[in-house]
Amino acid sequence: MTASKGQIIHLIVGLDPGGAEHALLHLVKEQKKQGWHPEVFYLKSAASKLRHRFEDHGIPVHNAMSSPWLIKTLRDRYKQNPRLLLHSHLLYADCVAWFLKDLLGCPWVCTLHSTYDFHTQRKARQALAQRIYKRLDQAIAVTEVVGESFISAGAISAHTVIGNAVHEDFFRCSPKTTNPQDKRLLVLGRLSPEKQFSMALDALSFLDPSFSLDVVGDGPAAESLRRRASDRNISDRVRFHGLVGLPTAVMAQSDVVLLPSATEGLPLVALESIATGTPIIANAVGGLVALLEASPIPSVNIQTGQDLAQEIQRVFAGPKTIPQWQKWAETAREAFMPQVIGREVTQCYEDVLG
Repeated sequence: MTASKGQIIHLIVGLDPGGAEHALLHLVKEQKKQGWHPEVFYLKSAASKLRHRFEDHGIPVHNAMSSPWLIKTLRDRYKQNPRLLLHSHLLYADCVAWFLKDLLGCPWVCTLHSTYDFHTQRKARQALAQRIYKRLDQAIAVTEVVGESFISAGAISAHTVIGNAVHEDFFRCSPKTTNPQDKRLLVLGRLSPEKQFSMALDALSFLDPSFSLDVVGDGPAAESLRRRASDRNISDRVRFHGLVGLPTAVMAQSDVVLLPSATEGLPLVALESIATGTPIIANAVGGLVALLEASPIPSVNIQTGQDLAQEIQRVFAGPKTIPQWQKWAETAREAFMPQVIGREVTQCYEDVLG
């Protein structure tokens, strides 16, 4: 199938809920509006929870069942449309794109969503990264910190910084007016150890009963977080929502979003918080440092739940801090609108395709 501008083959590891996966959904929707023909191929057949959301917007989605099938399918696509480009997301999909670029001879763009150390982690992954990214036509890093980490490791020589797009519904939310008797905190994302959401529960145990916590998401740490809430005797102040399709409502009802992660690239929840005008208290890691450095609540070094509790108390103690942050967000959020990100990525495609 040929589109007016060209065909984009997006390769991703899976389509279960996550920052990279949601960012891809917002990107391909915008690409379709701009006259491109995006298709999504995912590698893990069991990881398909978001598949229907792509298909609801008319985006073709395929499970890459086998290498021969994938090669034949993309070779046929390339014959039909020589303006075809591979765009990969996350390491194993990057490896597949590297292999396909060599076979098909088509251009390859990659989005780097996390810093080199987190992206590779093990020596085998580092060996792959050192080899495959030399063949890239264009590296897109979600933050300058992410891109520079790959350059410092010798994996790439240059990059373009383009953030992630945020769903348009977040821009329609009005920020909450704080009720001193009902101060709602929020953690949102994959419930996994590196997110350190246990620190949010520990922080809540140091705060007075006017504070409560919403936990949105699912993952391997879900049960341990429930047990921790019980052990800290704060279960009555914690609401576990599980997975929520589009968390605009719960975010709009929150006073502050907590991001105590041990490592991050450019977390989508931070951008969604800025879009809704919901202040963020974040650990000073990855792209969060630059993202929030000009805001009235810059990221800080958070090592313990008590550290986080003290920062929460500081933010709520200043009567002007939250309104000032909301005012800052009104301007900052414009950079993450889908049409803005779509235009920037499209320019990368045009540069590569010539």
